[in-house]
Amino acid sequence: MATTSQKTTKATNKTAETIDEAVASATAQAEELMNRFELPETVRDFAERGIEQSREVYGKMRDAAQQATSMMEESTAKATETATEFNIKNVDYVEANVEAGFELTRKLLETRDPAKAMELQLDFARKQADAFNTHVKDMGAFAAKSTPAVGEAFNTQVSKYFEQFRTSFSV
Repeated sequence: MATTSQKTTKATNKTAETIDEAVASATAQAEELMNRFELPETVRDFAERGIEQSREVYGKMRDAAQQATSMMEESTAKATETATEFNIKNVDYVEANVEAGFELTRKLLETRDPAKAMELQLDFARKQADAFNTHVKDMGAFAAKSTPAVGEAFNTQVSKYFEQFRTSFSV
């Protein structure tokens, strides 16, 4: 099954191919039109330079768009990596919580003394509260560390894209 990134790349490439075909067709039509009519040499040169400049600008814009797609894929990869790591940390916490619950159940089944059972439950509740507080602090620290990294990666990629796009128009 294709990933979103692969689908985006495929769609971008297909769009680029379609645009390439349209540009080639328009260029051929313009050249054919120039060949049909007797145009003064200066007008013909001016038109040919215009066509060539249009091709150059289009090529730069196309390259910038393809690079932007790659950059966005890199940014989303960083976000996906961070989200995966976040989810793994949560799954680890849940697994530890479930294991602690099973262990409490095993101990409660082994004891016959109600006072000991109450002590086991209080100890369990205390440990779970501590584990929860630690988990919340860890996840807060992880989010504080990861969020700027993902945002920075995205901002860097977007800035690069707009700079490349801007330079595409300077011939």
